[in-house]
Amino acid sequence: MSDNAYGAGGYNQPVIHEQQIQSEAAQPAGLSISSFVVGLSSLIIGWTFLVPIVAIILGVFGLKKEPAGRRFAIAGIVLGGISLIFGALLVIFCIAFFTILMALIAAMVARLGTF
Repeated sequence: MSDNAYGAGGYNQPVIHEQQIQSEAAQPAGLSISSFVVGLSSLIIGWTFLVPIVAIILGVFGLKKEPAGRRFAIAGIVLGGISLIFGALLVIFCIAFFTILMALIAAMVARLGTF
């Protein structure tokens, strides 16, 4: 058997150098993965307004600087946005609930008179 341009054995397989494999697989995606982890934790652990905003910011920077981590960045942005929306809806619901509760208490006190 003779070595040809495609490697040993004549199977017409291109020679892939180890350096090519490492350069393709080792693209950084730290911001994108961080965005995903922070967005997921903000959705699972509970709502705050700071953590989802951090997830969204990390996701936007990940999209701009790390094309290899595009899916993680998009997932982090979506999870951060969902968590932010749920947090805002919860605040609106609590304000509305306690406003109605105070109005009902005020109406009961007015109906019964003063103590």
